[in-house]
Amino acid sequence: MLKLLLIFFTVILFSFKITFAGNLDFSQTDKQKHFFFSSIFSIGFNKHLYINQITPNKKNRIIETIFYSNIPGLIKEILDHQEKNNKFDTEDLKANFLGTIAGTYLSEQTNYPIFIKYSKENIFFFTNFKF
Repeated sequence: MLKLLLIFFTVILFSFKITFAGNLDFSQTDKQKHFFFSSIFSIGFNKHLYINQITPNKKNRIIETIFYSNIPGLIKEILDHQEKNNKFDTEDLKANFLGTIAGTYLSEQTNYPIFIKYSKENIFFFTNFKF
């Protein structure tokens, strides 16, 4: 049920303007890109920490993922600020933050051990994924 609510919230988020510490207009393509790329980056970073057992503690892994996954968006905004006719956009940072939250949540929901069973003829990968 929680996953259905998350999907519903995401659809609503991209369909309408929402208020999150001010007006954040997710109908703009730019905000959707920030959300999407931050989500993808946080999923990859979280999987890296989980699979390589760099941060086995779930709480610390979530904190590290959210913190480090926001850095590329912050760097992009700093570089944008240095360009002529461009500005540092806090709305983009909000979209990045929401993207990292969504990506981290999705990644943590799919962090299950992967088992490999093999013989001379076949290799099988399976997991104990609960959907």
